[in-house]
Amino acid sequence: MERALDELPDHQRIPLVLYHFEDEPYDDIARRLGVSLSKIKTDILRGRTALAQILMRSGTAHETLTPQL
Repeated sequence: MERALDELPDHQRIPLVLYHFEDEPYDDIARRLGVSLSKIKTDILRGRTALAQILMRSGTAHETLTPQL
């Protein structure tokens, strides 16, 4: 997972990590990074998509990394 995250550009990786691994809300991330809320939402969405593609290329199904509820 770390290697896959490292392949993302900073503007996608940083908000994605802050949101999913640090449990920070979107608005706090936007304030912390000094960008708009809409940019954070877009970057996280695009980061998720890119991460899923990276994981699929590496043979790791992203569904196996998502906890089942």
